[in-house]
Amino acid sequence: MRQVREAENEKIKAFFANLDQNFLTQTIQYRNSAGNLHVDSVELLITHFFNHQTHHRGQVHDQLTQTSVKPPSLDMHRILRPDPVEKSN
Repeated sequence: MRQVREAENEKIKAFFANLDQNFLTQTIQYRNSAGNLHVDSVELLITHFFNHQTHHRGQVHDQLTQTSVKPPSLDMHRILRPDPVEKSN
């Protein structure tokens, strides 16, 4: 799963690296899963995109805690710095 996640992260980085300021000020019209038509700002949709990923990571974490598999730490500081620095006395 890590390899797939890392590959998807690279796609996300490439997408956002190629955005221009004009795109960020636009709106997008779409139909949601219930078939309702919406128009929202790109800025709002980008926020939702990242927030929704957090929601799904929480779901996976919850599912893993219900098994014998130890879930990984999903705290941002552990993701950025996976090897904790030991305190020196």
